[in-house]
Amino acid sequence: NKGICDRDSGECECFDGFTGAACERSGCPDDCSDHGRCVNMKALAVTSDALPLSNVTTYSGEDDTVTWDEEMIFGCVCDSKWEVGLGAGQTQEPEWFGPDCSLRHCPSGDDPSTDVDETDCFNVTSSSVYLGTAGRATTQQAYVNVSQDTTVSTAGSNPCSP
Repeated sequence: NKGICDRDSGECECFDGFTGAACERSGCPDDCSDHGRCVNMKALAVTSDALPLSNVTTYSGEDDTVTWDEEMIFGCVCDSKWEVGLGAGQTQEPEWFGPDCSLRHCPSGDDPSTDVDETDCFNVTSSSVYLGTAGRATTQQAYVNVSQDTTVSTAGSNPCSP
């Protein structure tokens, strides 16, 4: 489907982003950068330790015309040292994030030993920044390039990466 196949050998060379014997499946970018696992839409729909997810899904049960792509489209479920996912009652994003799990959030949150609410990641200096939605999980991600040495306020979203 998305590659060049040698009819004599029966082998296919897939275009970037595709995999499978006939290049029929989307692959995961950079194999999730060794900071996540590559899963199909059917598995992702019932995964309770990943974000962002909705607890309402049509990707379950028998194959049908609505979920024809459930085993063709793959994405990364990124690793995290802290609990994430609706199954854990969490709406925060995992430690590793981005389409290929290559970006990393800074540790953040309130220090219970102080009287001051605090977050560790303010005034990040970077040439690119991940923008979330005020610290909440979102299905919409935006990557914005800013000029070198531009300071971006990230209050509430904690999008630091190493």
